[in-house]
Amino acid sequence: MRQVAEPQTVASQYGLSAGRARASYGHAHGFTLLELLVVISIASILVLIAVPSFVDSTQRTNRNAAVTALADAISVARSEALGRGTATVLCASSTGTGCTAGADWNVGFLVAETQSGDVLQVWQTLPDTMSVWLETTGDADKLFFQADGMTYKNSTYVVCDDSGDANARALVVGYSGLSRIAVDSGDDDQTVENHTGNDVECPSA
Repeated sequence: MRQVAEPQTVASQYGLSAGRARASYGHAHGFTLLELLVVISIASILVLIAVPSFVDSTQRTNRNAAVTALADAISVARSEALGRGTATVLCASSTGTGCTAGADWNVGFLVAETQSGDVLQVWQTLPDTMSVWLETTGDADKLFFQADGMTYKNSTYVVCDDSGDANARALVVGYSGLSRIAVDSGDDDQTVENHTGNDVECPSA
């Protein structure tokens, strides 16, 4: 029968005393309750720090993406009007096949020829956590571009989410049909200004 070595003999083979060998066996265990609680506490703190930062980053990305999409749509509408020598319309559209009534641009939008009704380009629905609308005289769900590329009125697209006025973005469209990113010229509360020079206001929660 095979003999099992005594602890002293095993320890001696590796230059350890029996006491140190027993100590080594004693350290082969998992986390203690105290260690586990410390790890959980640290993880919770990291989550509390990271989540708001992640949410802010996501909201900022969505606002910037919406403004970029609107600027692209304005450019397409103006270019098509100039290139085709006919009026075009940039309008809200929930179907992607034609303009739909309502001032909510979150549903998506498109560019079409006003005379033929042919749809030239479509932009998909924006995140429902945002509110996007057009501040202008007349219809708030349409922006017309004449054959010379001009709109003949000033307008502002406002992009908001639940972070409020201070983080709102806006795109100002001039008579020429060209657009620019709205800025806070007064540098007072960091709220950007619409085409009338007034601070944009997000809808109340």
